[in-house]
Amino acid sequence: MKRLAFTLVKRKHHVWWGSHATARYSLLCSIALVIALALLGIATSIAVRTQRAVDLSRAELQQLQRRAMPVRETVRSSPPLEPAKVTEINRIIHPLNVPWSQVFDALETATPQDVALVAVEPDAQRYAIRLLVEAKSTDALFVYLNALDEHPAFERVALAKHDTQEQDPLKPVRFSIDVPLVRSPVQSN
Repeated sequence: MKRLAFTLVKRKHHVWWGSHATARYSLLCSIALVIALALLGIATSIAVRTQRAVDLSRAELQQLQRRAMPVRETVRSSPPLEPAKVTEINRIIHPLNVPWSQVFDALETATPQDVALVAVEPDAQRYAIRLLVEAKSTDALFVYLNALDEHPAFERVALAKHDTQEQDPLKPVRFSIDVPLVRSPVQSN
């Protein structure tokens, strides 16, 4: 047998994904380092922008607080009023505080069918009203007086005057009633 002569030559080549583990490890570490540096740059950029926004917000808040401070300093209470002035103001305001809707609701619920309410004259200074009423009979008049007197919105109802309409064929009784209004605890001061 004859011997064959051949030589084995090693070729030099670069294997990136071959059997060389060191090269693969170096490549992966390089990629991981690049990604980490990119993420670090992004996080730093976000942190810087957030800090700037916080600083601007604080500056705006301090500016608003500085603007509000003089307003609080300039607010001063007025000097106390003299008792005579208070009495005069209450005398003027008092007629405005009559709860007219409640008064008219109370009159509506207390007025029976056989009684006609002709006029309502307010007297806010006395906190009262004067009613001009017509009834078919004096019995209806007294029933109406009792209904008003028992109503919680009115107190001490009093008949001021009455007369019978003789020229009218039905001869109704016309009468005037003074009705003081009940004051609420707030209004009595």
